[in-house]
Amino acid sequence: MEFSRQYASEIRWGRGKVHGSFSFVAEVGGKRLTVFSVFTYGESCTLSLNFGNMRGIVNDDELNTFRNELNKLPGVQLSEEVITEGKYPGISINSLLKEEDFDIFKSAVKTLIRL
Repeated sequence: MEFSRQYASEIRWGRGKVHGSFSFVAEVGGKRLTVFSVFTYGESCTLSLNFGNMRGIVNDDELNTFRNELNKLPGVQLSEEVITEGKYPGISINSLLKEEDFDIFKSAVKTLIRL
């Protein structure tokens, strides 16, 4: 959340009464880009990577670089189809618990949004 507060142009909050969510929105090339969303389900948490939203706003080469960086995270194996088919794959928040893994994630997001 602190990372989102610092780097997102906007944080969009979900409307769930039982489960919470928020989305990281950045402005890239004058367009709004929803990069990822975080969903809570009781004690578990999932991070959705919004390739479907980013396709057409960010070129495929940049999305592929983003995908390759995220594939360095433990338990993450994103195929090229997440880009070509505009998917919204979820990854476990556990993939980001170690500081060095969260640093990989933050760096990938900042590169994607050109910071």
